Amino acid sequence: KRVEFERWRQQASEAYANHELVRAREAVDTAAVLFPGHQWCAEMTRLIAESEQADRRVATESTRRAESRPTRAALSDELRREVDQANREAQKAFEEGDLTTAIEKWETVERMAPDYLTVRKYLVNAYKFVGVEQYGQGSLTEAINTWRKAALLDPGNQEIREYIRRTENEILKLRELSYEQ
Repeated sequence: KRVEFERWRQQASEAYANHELVRAREAVDTAAVLFPGHQWCAEMTRLIAESEQADRRVATESTRRAESRPTRAALSDELRREVDQANREAQKAFEEGDLTTAIEKWETVERMAPDYLTVRKYLVNAYKFVGVEQYGQGSLTEAINTWRKAALLDPGNQEIREYIRRTENEILKLRELSYEQ
């Protein structure tokens, strides 16, 4: 029974690491039948639920942004000046290493004029750097949340998706190690 549990546990862990949440949930459910109330099963179920919820938030936010996006032609001269100013301030802050201010300014630009120049590219890079900094400080969950913001803006960015996947897997392995001790 224990060997079978370990097999399902391994399958769930691999599926979760590859962000195959349906497969991970099925494996955890099977493991939970073998060992009802097992702490690992409860924790893994919670992690899968959090990932599913984060995926739903990203999808909802992406849809909301797409629906509320003004077109470039809709920008008045005054709004364009405000956007230009905020973008210049963001660029300056980024060059000075003030990522927090740069992100705030670029988020303002993104809200006012989503198609403005390459603001998304800059925001994705800033989020990436902040996430790496958070990761280096051991704030793994915060790093994942920051990288998810980047993934929302650039869903096809494999580098960001890989950061998220590896860090989620690292959190999972750390939790597994804590259960074994």
